[in-house]
Amino acid sequence: MTQRWTALVASLLAFAAPARADPVEDFYARRPLTLMVGYPSGAAYDIYARLVGRHLGRHVPGKPSVVVSNLPGASSLILANSLANVVAKDGATIGAVFERIGLEPLVNPGDARFDGRAFAWLGSVLKVTDVCMFWHEAPAKTIADAFRQEVIVGTAGNSGGSALAPRVLNAFLGAKFRLIGGYGGNDMFLAMERGETQGRCGMSWGGLKASKPDWLAQGKLNIVIQMAMQKHPELPDVPLIMDMVSKPEDRVALEYLYATQEMGRPFVAPPGVPADRIAALRKAFDDTFADPEFLAEARRLNQEVDPVPGARVQEIVERLYRTPRDIIDRVEALRNGP
Repeated sequence: MTQRWTALVASLLAFAAPARADPVEDFYARRPLTLMVGYPSGAAYDIYARLVGRHLGRHVPGKPSVVVSNLPGASSLILANSLANVVAKDGATIGAVFERIGLEPLVNPGDARFDGRAFAWLGSVLKVTDVCMFWHEAPAKTIADAFRQEVIVGTAGNSGGSALAPRVLNAFLGAKFRLIGGYGGNDMFLAMERGETQGRCGMSWGGLKASKPDWLAQGKLNIVIQMAMQKHPELPDVPLIMDMVSKPEDRVALEYLYATQEMGRPFVAPPGVPADRIAALRKAFDDTFADPEFLAEARRLNQEVDPVPGARVQEIVERLYRTPRDIIDRVEALRNGP
């Protein structure tokens, strides 16, 4: 009798054990989590992705190892297409992508083979605030001065952020920026120092602090305007572009342009990943961004952390897809013209 009861109990436990097991934990315990980066090794997005990757696995059920790899090209468009159409939709592969890549089908439907709303947005490690700066010896000292007199700014190219930002200020606020192209990133700083240009626009505040802390400490740069949805806490007295427009259509256009900066370093999972794995990954990102070890390493690397939950990122993308077509066309035209 004792042997039969023992066998019965063992049998019941064998059937009960799988029911009690966490299927998400079991899934990730059996395989590594691959984090693909849409930029080359050493780029800003890659630095953040590898920082997150060193800590993320501790917070994912099953504690998988995290393998970071790079699939660069077209500002992460190649990676986004791969996530949507190539990799398995099981949650074992996720990506670090450009903040605006989810909107690419709205402006480049021929090359963007996905719907940004279909991705599962897992969270962002950083909000981005772009700024416009004037050299301390330039005649213009404030953004108001740029409405009255020409200000020469250096740009890296015709369509990048350093060119788009002054065009937006000209178009929406009536500023008088003159763009001089052909500079590399560091060359734009040298051009100001040599007096070839008087300012630079479209650089992130975090990037500026990391690149030129000495210039900021010495008062060599005047930060004249913030180009974002909300003011950065460290720049309470610097004007915000959103506060300087009054027409409803202008506000909608600027929201289409700057709302993605709230999700400045986003992470995504492919469309179709099971909901319980997405919920676990979103929580893992939230927990990572609050992890004291992660935050301590970020401080050592001088990497700013200002996280946004995945559900909030998802809401931003879905809202921007509702932007009227004429507004999208108006903003996109500024990327390649005056």
